Amino acid sequence: MAGTSSAGRRLVSLLRWQDKQADPALAAAPGERGLAHDPTLGWRVRPGHTAPGVTVDAAGHRVTPTAADGAPTVVLLGDSFTYGDEVADADTFAVRLATATGWHVVNAGVPGYGLDQCVLALERDVLPTRPDVVVLGLTSPMMVRPLATWDVWAKPWFTLQDGVLALHGAPLPPPGPEGPRLHRWRTLDLLEVWAETLRSPLRDDDARDALAAALLARAGRDADTAAVPLVVAWLPEVDLLGTPHGSGVDAPFAAWCAPRPTDCVAPWAAFEQAAAAGVALRQGAHWSPAGHQIVADALAPAVSVHLRR
Repeated sequence: MAGTSSAGRRLVSLLRWQDKQADPALAAAPGERGLAHDPTLGWRVRPGHTAPGVTVDAAGHRVTPTAADGAPTVVLLGDSFTYGDEVADADTFAVRLATATGWHVVNAGVPGYGLDQCVLALERDVLPTRPDVVVLGLTSPMMVRPLATWDVWAKPWFTLQDGVLALHGAPLPPPGPEGPRLHRWRTLDLLEVWAETLRSPLRDDDARDALAAALLARAGRDADTAAVPLVVAWLPEVDLLGTPHGSGVDAPFAAWCAPRPTDCVAPWAAFEQAAAAGVALRQGAHWSPAGHQIVADALAPAVSVHLRR
């Protein structure tokens, strides 16, 4: 039952986040995982990174198929679920979406990113390129991370005062000679997350939700200003299937989507149906290829609506 309340779902998200970081397969130094320091965003995917099953292009994006000239460009923003941690290039929902549609799909997902970093990446890196559609893929940890000032390295953070967002921390210095901070001890890290939250002016769920709502509003406003449609996708986590939606950490998503249903995607029902049918949706701490396929199938019609306008 803990995962059904606002505080409980935040705790579940934090525990899963820390469990992921404590996994020896995922607790490698950021450089080994293909991340590099970024003074504005904290870190980014290192251009040209390769690993078994993983290829990153010269722009720092996980590779997707080459599209025909004149094909629409769709940029995906998000965290490790969008990036495709623990699956091969061909199994990411970015590649499956591109293969099914013929669109030029840019996978700009970055492991560990929060909603705040995605908004900053949207403003700095994505909108100036004038894509046809931007997809912001949200997970529960992404809604919690704006409360923190670090993850794999120091990160920027926003505060909300009198309804106005203020950015702090940038430009961020590179990690010191001791190297990037690793998250190997779940309990100690969890306590530090809570300590960081308590030191912040955002001390409760309402404040966290207000910050997330303001960040979503900023993302939507900036996309509108640049005449770039924004689709927001609430991406399921396998551990949270079967819990109520529209409350807890997804409350800001539900509120943002209520007046704009065609701009939102939430493939929870499809995940739950697949799970009930015995489909394996988990691979490590992330989705299996089957989960990525469900997301690609859900995004294709939602994005098509904007491309037809």
